[in-house]
Amino acid sequence: MIQRTLEEIDSYKVPEYLVERVAEHNGYSLEYSQMLAREAKRMLYLTTLTPEATVPSYAVDMAWHEMIVFTKWYEEYAVFIGKFIHHIPEKPPAVPRPSLFEKVIRVIREKFVETKEVPDSPAYKKTKENYERYLKEKPDKQYWP
Repeated sequence: MIQRTLEEIDSYKVPEYLVERVAEHNGYSLEYSQMLAREAKRMLYLTTLTPEATVPSYAVDMAWHEMIVFTKWYEEYAVFIGKFIHHIPEKPPAVPRPSLFEKVIRVIREKFVETKEVPDSPAYKKTKENYERYLKEKPDKQYWP
């Protein structure tokens, strides 16, 4: 395992267009998207530090999805942190699909009322504990609700 400082992780440059894609595809500001890219880099590095599952927040996961598209950069970052992190999605539990109206209401609430869905799985809670333990910072609630 390669030991990196948080400063090294944070200063590892991401492609400029990556941040723009995060913003465009999710309706986020460029500033918020830049911070999500930082948090996604931190999340990937955290994965190298702990043997336990690392579960990102919804917004951090969206930034990670965009990172994966930049395959050359993603591979170089994996070498930098010492581990290639595969994205292995799990099928969500069967629930009724929301109607278009329900989707629109959810987006409006998230964008304008700032109510975010809060993951409540034990693995997500453990990820936030590990974030603080290994990265020596509390995860920012703006990105890790």
